[in-house]
Amino acid sequence: MSPLHSFFDVEPLLEPLREGNLILTPNQRLASRIKTAYILFQGQKNKKGEVVLETPNVYSLNGWIENCWRQLLLNAHPVVVSQHILTDYQETQLWQQVIESSAMAESLLRPQIISEQAKSAYKLLQEWKLDLNDETIRSSLEVVEDSRCLLNWIDQFEVQCQQQNWLPAIKRISLLIEQFQQNSLPEAGKIYGVGFLDVSPLYQQLLCSAGGSAGEFVRYTAEEKNQKTAIVECDTPLQEMQAAAVWAKQIIKNDPKATVAIVVPDLIQKRNVQQRVLQEIFDPGYNDPLSLLQSREGQESKDRESQETQEYQELATLSVRKDLAVNFSAGSSLLDTPVISAAINLLQLLKTQPIQLNVFETILHSPFYNLTDSDLPFISSMLEKVAGEKNFELTSARFRQLAHHLTENMLPEEGSEFEGALQQLAEKSRPSVINQLRSPSQWLELFQEILQFFHWPGVRRLDSIEYQQVSQWKNVLIEFSCADLLPENQQQTFNQALAALKELLEQCVFQPKTADSPLQVLGLLEATGLQFSHLWIQSMSDKQWPPAPAPHPLLPATLQKKMGMPHSSADRELSYARSLSDLLINSACEAIISYPGLLDELTCQKSRLFQNVPDLTLQQIIGRPLQSMSPLIEIRRRFFEADAVEVYQEDCAPQIDASEMVKGGSQIFTDQSACPFRAFAKHRLHIKAKDEPVLGLNAAERGRLVHRSLELMWKKLGNKSHLLAMSEQERHHLCGEVSTYSVNQIFANKHSRFGARLQSLEIERLNKLLLSWLEVEESRADFNVIETEKIIEQDAFGITIRAQIDRIDELTDGSQLIIDYKTGGVSVNYWWGDRPDQPQLPLYSVLMAQQKDRGGIAFARVNVEESKIIGIADADSPEKSLCWNERIQTTSGQQDWVQMQVHWHNTLAKIAAEFIQGDATVNPKHHPNDNHKTCQYCHLAPVCRVSHREVEIESGESTQ
Repeated sequence: MSPLHSFFDVEPLLEPLREGNLILTPNQRLASRIKTAYILFQGQKNKKGEVVLETPNVYSLNGWIENCWRQLLLNAHPVVVSQHILTDYQETQLWQQVIESSAMAESLLRPQIISEQAKSAYKLLQEWKLDLNDETIRSSLEVVEDSRCLLNWIDQFEVQCQQQNWLPAIKRISLLIEQFQQNSLPEAGKIYGVGFLDVSPLYQQLLCSAGGSAGEFVRYTAEEKNQKTAIVECDTPLQEMQAAAVWAKQIIKNDPKATVAIVVPDLIQKRNVQQRVLQEIFDPGYNDPLSLLQSREGQESKDRESQETQEYQELATLSVRKDLAVNFSAGSSLLDTPVISAAINLLQLLKTQPIQLNVFETILHSPFYNLTDSDLPFISSMLEKVAGEKNFELTSARFRQLAHHLTENMLPEEGSEFEGALQQLAEKSRPSVINQLRSPSQWLELFQEILQFFHWPGVRRLDSIEYQQVSQWKNVLIEFSCADLLPENQQQTFNQALAALKELLEQCVFQPKTADSPLQVLGLLEATGLQFSHLWIQSMSDKQWPPAPAPHPLLPATLQKKMGMPHSSADRELSYARSLSDLLINSACEAIISYPGLLDELTCQKSRLFQNVPDLTLQQIIGRPLQSMSPLIEIRRRFFEADAVEVYQEDCAPQIDASEMVKGGSQIFTDQSACPFRAFAKHRLHIKAKDEPVLGLNAAERGRLVHRSLELMWKKLGNKSHLLAMSEQERHHLCGEVSTYSVNQIFANKHSRFGARLQSLEIERLNKLLLSWLEVEESRADFNVIETEKIIEQDAFGITIRAQIDRIDELTDGSQLIIDYKTGGVSVNYWWGDRPDQPQLPLYSVLMAQQKDRGGIAFARVNVEESKIIGIADADSPEKSLCWNERIQTTSGQQDWVQMQVHWHNTLAKIAAEFIQGDATVNPKHHPNDNHKTCQYCHLAPVCRVSHREVEIESGESTQ
């Protein structure tokens, strides 16, 4: 068990504690620390353990109120028993129903946000004891339109509560005041308040009533401890966090008895970043998988443990989480935790509407379902199929269909129980089930049944944090089912129920229970009242502290300012910030205050509240440059200085043997020419990028449309003579016919993605494209189309390729012209040199050549902006625009078409030989900084690390 640490000097309060006086704190953290300090102090005095300590009478303010209410319930007090206390969730739901049923509902963009604001405004009015039955108060509220709406909502809210005997939580305070005054609750006598900066009028009255005639409320202020204070400027908020972490680590290392706190004003927003920085400083190997193989703390869920198999035990050892030895006062939303998010993602599969693609990907990656290592082939294939849909959204029905088709084509030992669970889910997602109106508790039964299908929260043992999250989930479900109390909630749709559950989980804050630590990371209010040996306060720039006033949006600003409500004016914020700053600084022997010099690209200065605090530099505080104190940088330096660095010959892959099946067709030659590593990675390692979704048709689909339409067109036409014989009307009819057929064919399985309007637009676009292309064909020399989409499969310099030639024309002299359709930019320069950019057509020419001195190749650019045919052929070719000429001779470096063919043969043979021999050098044809950029659209940069290589070469560093 980890030792306890005292963050409070309890000695000045010993007499009130021993006498049983009530001690109240503004939060539970401070109350717990006072109790811990009392136990530690008494334990030091009674080391033999002979004295039994009585639990001190220390409560948080809310905890004490709950205790008083519990006493009345135990005594069966008639006023209390007749009332039903609304939970926070029930009250929020009631406010939302009131607002959505009001006349203003249609004009509100986000009723949920307004309901939260209305609830907080109502609470504020109650705390400041503003009687809404008073005409003066009502008239002051009716001046502003937003406040008039609020009054209307409050009237409806209170009517609902009175009719149903419901009691909002804030209304309990008035009832408790009455019970103290009527002596139904015992007087508390003298009450000590620790850590209170401000107490609202309603709570002041409660404390006075609880004290009785002889009692009083005493605000306890600890003795000032501060001996040294300094302020430091950091470059950015991130550097602030890093500096504070390094400083805290030094303090704890040099003084094991030190109690250290890092205070972050906006800790809720910065918690994740702050935690990551602390982990990197205190435990740089926290995310090293090998370091996770350690014994697990705690053995939860013993019932499940007895049923574990040997495989389960082995899997559980890989799921250990290393907890950071730091206590955070701020938690995170329960909805954002991975295990709970996994449950919600499963429930979303019940939706009939399309779901975002990343939800399905997250489900397949999640460890919280009945997916194990044996399911990896299924998961990998499913991820590929989901990405292959190339859409931003997917229906759960389509997801189940993909899983079913995949399972049918897999071997029995490669199958997955996950697909069976999806089929069970299908029965529960039928419209007859989902479209029913049910109460929250009834929907909850269905939700739990769905989770059981997938064995959520998984087949492995949960770690301590996950176990706590699942336990809190169960409590949330109980609160969710209690929403049946509200009449409007008794008939909910599935979408309403799921949205309500997500909202409840989002509002639920998860704070893990971890071992006590000498380092505390606290928000401003959580730090008040505690005492430390060392304290670091962040974000104290003039733009952050004091905070800007933020009056409540539904209450008149003049009324808030007059009553002195929180955040109502700049004067109040200044006064509050000054008091809080003094309290925090005086709570530690040494206090460091920091601020960023640059915040959101704006220059900052230190807050004017700290003008008299002496300035220090970061190096004066931590002793060395901050960068040199980062463990990750030091680990990296030591690693490269060690003799263990191994030279790896990365440009040699194994030679291709007869047993290796290599696929890729002419693309192998294109990739090997562009970069040998690209060809190796794509065609031998089978590394490919995930398909990215696009709106509408992607480039590949549009290209297939053009190819299919031209194929159908020339199968009907056959030659140029038939084209010339057609009238303008017949051409339009032909283009429209093939366009419609092609679009209908490609859209046949894509109804969920595209509607009729988009299809008609694609037909119209394609029709115009074909008509413009026919004008180009009309200007050519006579030709016969002898092949369209011709499949060839043969050996190409040792590589067996299977390719598809778009089109082959026979010209009047008997020569053949190989045509490749393109919708983008084209140039004959792509074919020149020892490493041609696009060797596809030269390869086809070499493979298909019947007469070495006759023939030609051409790009057919089919584009609405400019359609043209561009290529090369021998000097006597009937296609005059393609005939060999001086310009081609100059740019290609070859004498004539025959020499060009010979050059291509030699070049392609060399490229093939390099690929077969295993050349995998990272050697892009064009430098990454060139305009052509071979690497610009390549997805292999994280593997080949070409950018890192260039930096190392330019800086003269070793590439080892």
